[in-house]
Amino acid sequence: MKLNKISAALSGVLLLAGASAQAAVITFTDSYTDVLTELSGEQLRVSLFDSSLGALTGVSVSFSAAVDSQGTVTNNGAAPENFTVQTLVQSYLGTGVSLPTPLSDITAMSPFSSINTQSYTNLASGASDTFGPGGASSGVLDLFTGYDASFIGAGDFGYDLTTVILTTFAGGGGNIGADIETYTDGTLTVEYTYTAATTPVPEPGSLLLMGLGLVGLAGIGRKKWRA
Repeated sequence: MKLNKISAALSGVLLLAGASAQAAVITFTDSYTDVLTELSGEQLRVSLFDSSLGALTGVSVSFSAAVDSQGTVTNNGAAPENFTVQTLVQSYLGTGVSLPTPLSDITAMSPFSSINTQSYTNLASGASDTFGPGGASSGVLDLFTGYDASFIGAGDFGYDLTTVILTTFAGGGGNIGADIETYTDGTLTVEYTYTAATTPVPEPGSLLLMGLGLVGLAGIGRKKWRA
């Protein structure tokens, strides 16, 4: 009976020192900054979830983008001109790559989103003036929130980004020239929530209980030897 009690005590110590589940979060990002448009297949890639870390419980995927236009405009006419110049995003698209489900293609900005608008009054013939800087941001697009086993595996997933930027003129009699550049930022982010198995260090009380159990086992061994 004594041996059984000691075994039970040791089992309790091992249970206290055994593996336990802990919630954890890991995040991956990929981005480009101040890239001159037009984008043509600009790649953003983030890692899939490595199952060796633990059990995946949730996924959050988001994308953010911003654009900025700046440069100069010139009145090429023979007389002063009043006019307005505007830059717009005709399209800012991301095509899904290597993970068609549950992600889909994205539209980062609404068609013809305004980037910057600037008006000029009586700009002299042959004169130039600055345009911008000015920008429009899409904010953050939530692409997926939940759980899907498609995110588990080796390798990565992401998007190929393309843009089409427009410059328009109102007024000026067709005599306005522009040297305007548009730059864009983009960031793809994935956040994985998972449970990870850890082996905590036994508390002092647990260590004492284990020590007492080992002493008891040694005593029983001595009694059997004497017998």
